[in-house]
Amino acid sequence: VDLRVHSATLIINIIAEQGDVSQTTLIMEKAVDFLSSNCPKEHVNIYLILLTNLTIPEDICDHFMTYCTKKDSAQKLIDQFLAYNPQTVEGDDILDDYSESDVWQYFSSVLCNICRVDAGRRLLLSVSTGNMAACLKQVRSKNPVRRRGVVACIRSCLFNADVHWWMVHEMNVIPVLLLPLVTATEFTEAEKVGMDPLLWMQGPNKKPDPETDIQKMLLESLQLLGQKRAIREEMRKQKVYPICRNLDYLQDDEDISSIIFEIVQLTMGDEDPNTPVDDVVKAKVTANGTDIVEGLSDMSMQDKSEKKATGDEIECSLDDDCSLDGVD
Repeated sequence: VDLRVHSATLIINIIAEQGDVSQTTLIMEKAVDFLSSNCPKEHVNIYLILLTNLTIPEDICDHFMTYCTKKDSAQKLIDQFLAYNPQTVEGDDILDDYSESDVWQYFSSVLCNICRVDAGRRLLLSVSTGNMAACLKQVRSKNPVRRRGVVACIRSCLFNADVHWWMVHEMNVIPVLLLPLVTATEFTEAEKVGMDPLLWMQGPNKKPDPETDIQKMLLESLQLLGQKRAIREEMRKQKVYPICRNLDYLQDDEDISSIIFEIVQLTMGDEDPNTPVDDVVKAKVTANGTDIVEGLSDMSMQDKSEKKATGDEIECSLDDDCSLDGVD
């Protein structure tokens, strides 16, 4: 199986280097068809690894979504991915032995790639499917491949500030992002007020996610949420600062400490009194994705006040760490 994977990946890389889009899309369509049918379990990993490599270019991601919509395959693939849930196993320790048995693990990488395009993000944000709520549960998966992919998907969606209100108030995304960042350091009674009890009840053996790239994406997601004052107020209420502070105590990674510093500036810095508190654009998430239905403040005034309050724009980009660049 390993030889077949490497051989097929080599062929795809050669086709990609030659710029033969027609051949690339043809292989992609065949992989989607196999995965959408009764694909043998031992072949699922192979086709998902191929799709991960194939969907690195954004134009192929667009074609993937168009083809899946035509074939009614996208939701079927997501449902297959979510059908196996290693995060439901009891225990706090993150284990390594799920990777080999989790044949659908690499769909998280495919999902991560397609979330760089609008159609992919709309699919994930469709309220009728419950895809976002299901993916948020995967953040607690014991399989780092799943965690890495879904966290990247969440981060991609949060580049659109219009969905922040829905993500925070309907999806309750803040505790989901914070839980993998909690350490064994105890919180004071004052810090527990407003914090999700699940966060401060983790106990003395709690460790943050061992994968530094996942930690980084979780923190970047929080940083993206802090663009608007109303969400920053909610972040203060839910005690984002003490969790990030405790995480920083353990850090020897300068990049992570730098992001934590930016989050501290957002959540603990003084607000511009001219910045309205209710500056969130509320969004209605429908079966077709996210539709903006109500803006609660003048957008031009909001943009000016936010630039004063938050300083320079966030440096992470939609492409950072989102495409997993294939799987060896």
